[in-house]
Amino acid sequence: MAAADFFDLFLQNVLQTTLLEIIAVIFGLLSVWYSMKVNILVYPTGIVSVIIYVYICFFAGLYADMGINFVYFIMSVYGWYN
Repeated sequence: MAAADFFDLFLQNVLQTTLLEIIAVIFGLLSVWYSMKVNILVYPTGIVSVIIYVYICFFAGLYADMGINFVYFIMSVYGWYN
């Protein structure tokens, strides 16, 4: 695959990304950043991210991905509680 073809494919996929997916990615990155800073905000940002991903995966029919994100949700709630 030529570099130009790769760039075109990459750009095409970026342009098809929904606003909801972008929000989930931003909250996921914030969660990682707060984790590195050992900040309690790691939990609410992670929870928002995985809830959005559960929603996206459910309507895309990606039930295994939805399930693992639900597990991440439970772990985040448990971590925030403790």
